[in-house]
Amino acid sequence: MCETVVIREAANYSASLGWGGIFGLHSLSSTIEFYRRRIGMTALGPDCDNQNLMYFETTADQSKQFLNQGD
Repeated sequence: MCETVVIREAANYSASLGWGGIFGLHSLSSTIEFYRRRIGMTALGPDCDNQNLMYFETTADQSKQFLNQGD
């Protein structure tokens, strides 16, 4: 799936910088469930400084779990 390739690259890049795969992103309303369920990210709430888009982050453990699962 094309969407997961970008997420894998973000997690791998974060890991290569020594950040443990941790990264965050803003989500359109149409992709909230994708990030929550498919990727396993944590929704931290809407960002009032960024058009109230939902902000997600991943922990090192969430990132490892996602990277270890197959598409």
